[in-house]
Formats: sequence, C-alpha cells, structure tokens
Amino acid sequence: SHVKMWGDLHPSLNEFSEEESLKITRDFLASPNEKWADTQYPLQRKRTHFSTTKRKKNLIIFALESLDFNSVDAASGNHHGATPNLDTLMNQGQIFDRFFSCTDYSSLLGIGASMSGLCWVSGAPYFGRGLEQITQNGLGRLFAQAGYEAVFVRACDDEEMYIGPLSRLMGFKTFGSDEIKKLTGKRTVYDAEALKVLAKEFKKSDKPFIGFFFSTATHEPFESWSPKKLDARLEERFAKDPYLRALAYTDSAIGKFLQFLKDNGLYEDTAFVVVGDHHRREIGATVRESYHVPFALVAPGVLPAKHVQTIAGQVDLLPTLVDLFHLSVPYTAMGESLLEHTDKDWTFVTQGGHDFAFMTPEAFILSGQQGEFHQKMVALNKAAYTVLKNNRWAKY
Repeated sequence: SHVKMWGDLHPSLNEFSEEESLKITRDFLASPNEKWADTQYPLQRKRTHFSTTKRKKNLIIFALESLDFNSVDAASGNHHGATPNLDTLMNQGQIFDRFFSCTDYSSLLGIGASMSGLCWVSGAPYFGRGLEQITQNGLGRLFAQAGYEAVFVRACDDEEMYIGPLSRLMGFKTFGSDEIKKLTGKRTVYDAEALKVLAKEFKKSDKPFIGFFFSTATHEPFESWSPKKLDARLEERFAKDPYLRALAYTDSAIGKFLQFLKDNGLYEDTAFVVVGDHHRREIGATVRESYHVPFALVAPGVLPAKHVQTIAGQVDLLPTLVDLFHLSVPYTAMGESLLEHTDKDWTFVTQGGHDFAFMTPEAFILSGQQGEFHQKMVALNKAAYTVLKNNRWAKY
C-alpha cells in the first residue's frame, strides 16, 4: 500500500530519477560485510560478517534531552563536574567527538532517528504526522526478533512529544509516568524512579535485554522535570545553573542504576550507549554547533576505549548496534555501522523536514549546494522518499 506523502519536494531532488537515486544510494551504502536482503525492499540490508569477534549480551541506552556536548566533561574535556557517573562510563568506551543529531531542535526527530535509522526526509511526513503508517524495522523490534526483551522507560507522560507511541512503534514495551507511578506507589516520579523500573525489568528478564531510557530532566523549564530538592552537594554546586543542576540529578540517578547492575551481576555482560536527542539551544551557537551532541559506545572487552574522530550521526546508531550485537536480521537505515566505516565523513541531518543537509568534517552542506557530497545527499533523500512512498522501507 502507498503512504500519503505531502509537502513539496526540494527542487534539487528532481536531479535524479527514482531509479538513479536508488542505484547511487545502494552503491555508497554497499558493504562487503552485508547483502541486500530483498529486491522488493531496495534499501533493506542484512549483515553477513561482523566487525567484532565478541559481543555483549545486554544493551542499555541512555538518551538525554537537550544534552549539551560542552556540559559532559568526558566528551568536551571541560570540568563542570555535573556528570561524574556518565564521565566514568563514557571513558570506558569509544567517545565520538564529531557526532551530530538528526535535528537541531526536536526530541521526536532525535529519538526517532536513533530508534529507526530514519531522519526526516524532504517531501515526506515524519512520525506522528503519518509516517507511522509504514512498516518499520525499529530498534526494539530488531532486537526482539533476535530473542531480546525490549523495554523503554521515561518519567514523563506517555503521549508527551509522541515519544511513548513512537517507542511502541519501534518494538519496545513502554513505561511512562502513569505506569511508573503504579509500580512504585509514588505520586510524582522523576528519572530515579524510571530507572528503578528499568532495573527491575532487567533483573527479572529471562532473556537478553535491551533497555532504552530517555530523560527529560534537562528539558526547559528545568525545574519541572527534576525534584525541587536534591542532594545538598548538588544543590550547593549548581544552585546558579538550573541546566547543570538538572543534568547532575539525572547523572546521579544513572550512577545508582549502574551500581544496581554491578550489585546484581548484570554489568559485565552489558554494553551502553550515551546519546543526546538534540543540542541545547544556545544564543550565538553556529549551525554546526546546534547539531553537535555527545555520543559514546561502551563495550569493555569488545571495544577499546578511545576518542573517535569519525563523522557520525543518529542514523548510524541502529546499523552500529546491529553490527556490535551480531544481529543477522534485515534492517534499513540512512546510516552505516561506525565499527566498519571508521573513516566515515558524512551524516544526514534535516532542518525541520523542509530542507536537508550533510554534516561533513569541515562544513554543514545544505541541499542545493554543489560539491563532492552533493550527489550522495540528494540521492539518499530521494531514495528514502521513494521507498517510504511505496511502503517498501522494511519487511518483517
């Protein structure tokens, strides 16, 4: 069935036919370690060889609202002191110094791209506006097909920003604030309570586990998403900076969650992802800075700890995890495995779905601008639009 697409196609997308755009895109996404899975689904791939000989059993993803690259000390090298637990965790893994969100402002786009491998493409709707009509592979569904328990939690209303419905669409069992209140008996819940629920779900699971935690604590107004009273040390240190205060609260809750995993013998077999949904809005930020968010992939015993200079983005997260966890199920994404493509020099981003761009080592290249990345950028948008329009994004 066809999905209703609306909005004007960017003029540059007329440069290639649908067939040409698919061929160009398949050529530059092609990997000797993957095969094209189905001729009816022209962008769906399946890994045949993996970049690591070992893999972790479980996966926990920490996604934080408006996560500012400069506020996370392990990423930026600064010394704010708001993220000691995240810093310790990230320093055990690979920190990507040039990682960019799919969007400069929207949680739905940032979380959507991280879960689906799909950024908002010109001419198409996005999740919550019609894209949910098409068949999605989705991060939770891919892992569930491989035998995993997939759980999503956040201390926020289920419908807020459409994130709850999105997570279910992506194959996760979801816990929003209402469910967490019932489970904890608390009248008000924040990140600490959400992470306790995730911890209990993890411990009781008799399957390998993937958990996705999304914090809204650093969403403006900051005082609305975290407790009014914190640990006295945090209160004193961050009294004049409500953003860092909220971030420090979430970091403390994550620290307790990590300790729970260690105490229950769950930590050693678990890999972790730390990622921002989008950059914190700041006056004076350059366009490039407005997409720059922290990202770390932590798998001790599998991946060496280091800083990585590869250009990367949220659309690369799904293929990277497929590779790291040796998933042999078919998937579709607008990115590539960062374990295989260690010299990657581009990632796809959007400006509200109306315009699209590539982030490259030196520049933010907007659609219509000529250059070495122009053909890839236009072809990828047109190819994604084509398979979405025909509901041929994914088969499962």
